[in-house]
Amino acid sequence: MIDFQAVVMAAGRGSRLAELLSPDCPKYLLPVGNLPMIYYPLCALKRAGFRDVIVIVPNSNEYKIDETLAEKVGIRIDYVPIPASEDDLGTADSLRLVKDKLKKDVFVVSCDLVTDFDLGRLAGVHRTSNATLTALFAPMSQSLKESPVPGSRGKPKLEKDIVGFEPGTDRLILLNSEADFGDNVSVYRGVLRKHPVIDIRSDLIDAHAYVLSKWLLPWLSADKNIITVKGELVPRVTKLQFHEDPFKKKNVTQDDVPESNIFRFVPKPPELCTIESCYELCKEEANPIRCFGILAKDEFLIRANTIAGYVEANRKAHQLDATTFSQVAVGRFDNVMGDQVTLGEKANVRQSVVGARCRIGVKANVQGSVLVDDVCVDDGASVVGSVLCGTLEVGQGAQLQNCVVCHKRNIPPGARHANEVLGSLVEL
Repeated sequence: MIDFQAVVMAAGRGSRLAELLSPDCPKYLLPVGNLPMIYYPLCALKRAGFRDVIVIVPNSNEYKIDETLAEKVGIRIDYVPIPASEDDLGTADSLRLVKDKLKKDVFVVSCDLVTDFDLGRLAGVHRTSNATLTALFAPMSQSLKESPVPGSRGKPKLEKDIVGFEPGTDRLILLNSEADFGDNVSVYRGVLRKHPVIDIRSDLIDAHAYVLSKWLLPWLSADKNIITVKGELVPRVTKLQFHEDPFKKKNVTQDDVPESNIFRFVPKPPELCTIESCYELCKEEANPIRCFGILAKDEFLIRANTIAGYVEANRKAHQLDATTFSQVAVGRFDNVMGDQVTLGEKANVRQSVVGARCRIGVKANVQGSVLVDDVCVDDGASVVGSVLCGTLEVGQGAQLQNCVVCHKRNIPPGARHANEVLGSLVEL
């Protein structure tokens, strides 16, 4: 992948996963299928042809980096901790932090993307379309929409996006959070004249996997008002592809256009065009800003950025390709079992992820759950649809239904809990 560089965003605090985190386990190291969450996007980039990747991590965890990760994946990792004085940077801020390292078009991928999708397809569309920005989407699974969320009652409240594609061209016409719209979705007439057919969807996951043209980075440095990639940069560039270049107006000089205006940074057509697309650009007198989107229809793709998504990713980890994810050892009944797991006589474990050194007692029942390392489920205890963080014990005969148990929070024998978060959240 010599024409691109890759950046994995791993500095987020994981506020929507706060119940699961600890100082020893920041978001990007949270286990999914008994592997660090960040393992999956790194593998996806490796399969796409990358040999080097920049990983932006929290400053508070710069000494907790898994040095074996690069060797496991087979990729060189340049860890960049965010400054201690700027511990809450947005993703666009994080890109500015590494701008001097980026000399090519850049893949920006979130650490919570769990997928076997071929990211090389993103590169192909971006290159052949002379795209400014290319984004990846996937249909939201029915189980993610309807499965109960551990620690709460009812179905998950999912954040939705409104996404508009032009059928047949992969052109991304519209992208915004559903919360930014009222009851109606408005599209300017000028946009409809150029793109009269738009497929508008609200059932897609934004994978947080983007390809950005390198000339966007100087613009991002000039416009400090953009804080996040997904929430601000991508929607704004999508809109700007339908704005008029102010320099094409009569009597407009450089002094008339703000320093942060994106059209100051757009490459001139000879630099921008390939033979295939230059004709289309000239024919339409097109705005040179062009956004595209790819829909991963059949591939495995989940974002583990919420409790619901995290549980879904763990439940389906066994579906990942065994040759690509050879470290995922699938047991009976669609279980993923870690090393040194002990099962007592007549223990029942189904559709669960069980971490290393866990002990499941005699006649204990574990179904549809995630047990992080060093969890003990005593004899006769039952854990159903729950997430149990590391180093804790569920006492004999206790029953947990649809719960989240925080780190080092033991459950007394005989206790019964349902739809609760048990334990204290750890300040990171």
